[in-house]
Amino acid sequence: MSVRTELLLNLRQEVLGPRESCYEVLPSQQDPRNEFITGVLIPRDASDEDAKEIEGEAEILGTGMDDYGEDESDQDSPIAAAAPVLDPKSQPRSLGISFIVSATKEIEPTIEICATWARYRSERNPQGNQVFKRIPNFYITPEPISVTNNLTISETDQVKITIRSVLRSNNTYKVSIYLVNETSLIDPLSESGKRRFETGDLIFQPQIRVATGENTKLLPFDSFQASRETPELGSLQEEDESLELIYREYLAYARGHLCAAVWKEIDPERPCREENLLQWIDGFPVQFKCGKQQWQKFSLPDCRTEYVPCYPIESPAIDWESEIEQTPDLNTAPPLDQVVF
Repeated sequence: MSVRTELLLNLRQEVLGPRESCYEVLPSQQDPRNEFITGVLIPRDASDEDAKEIEGEAEILGTGMDDYGEDESDQDSPIAAAAPVLDPKSQPRSLGISFIVSATKEIEPTIEICATWARYRSERNPQGNQVFKRIPNFYITPEPISVTNNLTISETDQVKITIRSVLRSNNTYKVSIYLVNETSLIDPLSESGKRRFETGDLIFQPQIRVATGENTKLLPFDSFQASRETPELGSLQEEDESLELIYREYLAYARGHLCAAVWKEIDPERPCREENLLQWIDGFPVQFKCGKQQWQKFSLPDCRTEYVPCYPIESPAIDWESEIEQTPDLNTAPPLDQVVF
């Protein structure tokens, strides 16, 4: 195992978890809500005092909220991921991923989804000690689903999955999938009508994995295109255009909402020459309950969400190409014929 893989594995276990296995048991003094600093979703109806977060400028399918202005129904409204305040105690309520798909033939593009998450339940072990036991859970679409229509999947373990799509061009769709913690905190005995959330109400290590269907492929997001008008010096538009130019050769095939996103070509979990310990931990319950075929399909998906930074950026090549016969003279002094005395 390389040093980088070992470092990444230790980082994942420390800040995201789980640290031992998908069925790990933590002692009572290691409350998961205090142990893991990322990948934790609080209940959606948690009070602002508990959440300590504000509504952010989350990207909604790249179209903006105005596109849905005429639709006032709660059921069909897109789910905006709320951006937490820059506070270590802040926690989001959802995570999501966006990508673009197109069908290679004159058929509707389809995808399959596998969402995994876990809860830590407080209970007593056989010795009578209070512990936190990890309970993994997952949802898999029973069959490939079309991305041409919006879809809300019924709650599983009080977790709701919502799919939103927008037609970009002929048979090409931009799709966003959100996973929301819908745990109810209603308490009729409380003065406020709600209780404060506990560790068992939180969602830990959530993840969304997407596999494209037959004759469906993942497309990159828009490549760099310089604006027609020169942006104002020092403006945010100038900075964005500069960054797009620098990274124009690094095409993104997915974007995360309140998390990162990786795709098959850069996924650190992809097979390698030596044993890769960066395995899909929650794949074991999937394989046990749904079979090896489903596990293989989602063990290396076309794209998925990720909380821990895992993609290495290579250093730029600064050597001159061998085809150049003479190395240029990098001299900041102007030629003598241009010097004004």
